[in-house]
Amino acid sequence: MRLSIKITVTSLLSLLLFSILMPIHSPDQSVFGELPTGSNPIKMEITSSSNIHAIAGQIITVNGTITNLGSSPVGGIAYISIIDVKGKIPIDLEDWSAHKGIAIDSLAPGQSIPMEWHVRLVKDGSYTVVILFSSNDGSTPPTSSVKTFLEVSPKHSLNPGNVLPVVFGVPALLMTILGAINYGRGRKMGVYR
Repeated sequence: MRLSIKITVTSLLSLLLFSILMPIHSPDQSVFGELPTGSNPIKMEITSSSNIHAIAGQIITVNGTITNLGSSPVGGIAYISIIDVKGKIPIDLEDWSAHKGIAIDSLAPGQSIPMEWHVRLVKDGSYTVVILFSSNDGSTPPTSSVKTFLEVSPKHSLNPGNVLPVVFGVPALLMTILGAINYGRGRKMGVYR
């Protein structure tokens, strides 16, 4: 009994001390303090659909914009990154025939530039697409857009590997040859007059 009273008194004292030392925050304040605003003047945005559905083998276009919200011009490179959701690894864009980076010489304050990447979908699966920006001089921290989800369906073909002409052509050719031989024999034997 004495042990449970000690624990209860200790718990109450701890709660009282915590409430005195901890400041009261309104719901719109952050417990960890104010986050720095304006630390990154670059805004990256994917203007394509937030969910892209396509078939392997197709070429899609990923559109985006970069905007300088700062007070001084900035230059750098904007690039695309595609990540395989299942494998949790970035894909090799050389295989996907994409021009990964777009060089931006100078982006004036308030200026916005549209960008586009053409990507040939090599393999089916689930992917996320992000566009990023890195300044030339490192004056601004790297910036990324919000993720766009890319679902690539497998390509179903009635003629995989162009084998259909062989599948139908060889038997038709053999039937024609054997039919001609059979007809020739039949004429000699008097079956066909």
